[in-house]
Amino acid sequence: MASGIVWTKPPTALNPAIAAYGGKVRAAVVAVCQFIGPIMERSAKANAPWTDRTGNARQGLFYAVNSEGGGEASESARLEGQESGTVSVAKNIVALYLSHSMSYGVFLELCNAGRWSIVLKTMEAHYNELMGMLKRIFA
Repeated sequence: MASGIVWTKPPTALNPAIAAYGGKVRAAVVAVCQFIGPIMERSAKANAPWTDRTGNARQGLFYAVNSEGGGEASESARLEGQESGTVSVAKNIVALYLSHSMSYGVFLELCNAGRWSIVLKTMEAHYNELMGMLKRIFA
């Protein structure tokens, strides 16, 4: 008497369905990031604590969404000498970036005990909204 699982279709038949589902999940996560990214960019630009001298630092704040080495970036993410404002990351990872395009952005974020920082504060301010949207994808 045999016991165990009796397959009506071979397990390999599941592979395309699993791959398709994974693609749909990734697309949904990318869509959420593309929705929240511009909101975060506008918030960072509006709430940056420094006084503008040239306006370059504020206008240089940008978001970018990256998935499997491709991605979407805001118009301001087109950095000098680069084809696009995206960075290639590992397969099956979706990354949401909020950053500076100006070389001195790192000093605004890190110097003076972060007195002028805006990137992390903005990302933290939108964390609950982002996580809520992502949780609804998997609910």
